[in-house]
Amino acid sequence: METVLLPTAPYVRATVTALGFFDGVHIAHAALLEKTVSVARERGLVPAVFTFLDAPHKTGERLLSFEERCARFEAYGIETVFAAPFEAIRALSPTEFVEQILKKICHSASAVCGFNFRFGKGAEGDSTLLSSLLPESVVL
Repeated sequence: METVLLPTAPYVRATVTALGFFDGVHIAHAALLEKTVSVARERGLVPAVFTFLDAPHKTGERLLSFEERCARFEAYGIETVFAAPFEAIRALSPTEFVEQILKKICHSASAVCGFNFRFGKGAEGDSTLLSSLLPESVVL
């Protein structure tokens, strides 16, 4: 499995990208990862994850290290993990995140997220906005 730390040059292969921090990689995360792999295989694309190296956490404790999360991603069939420090992209608007990170760097043809997914500065973006900015997205 390939790990790509952002910022970086654009990824060369098109991806289907699961979105989230995935702390713990619980049963709902498993569904997102399985759907990501399924859609990627159907479309001949690379199954990928975008996550943070160090996102804020309510308790300050982590269930899994970054390396442990990557091992679980790989076990589900994810081939590439894009990871960024939270502080490096926290100020991006939802539109900037999709355009600059998902489309330009991750080469995301589509994304997979949960119905309650929030993203962008101040968590202004939601799954509905993601679907309008990246129309091939899948919301579970």
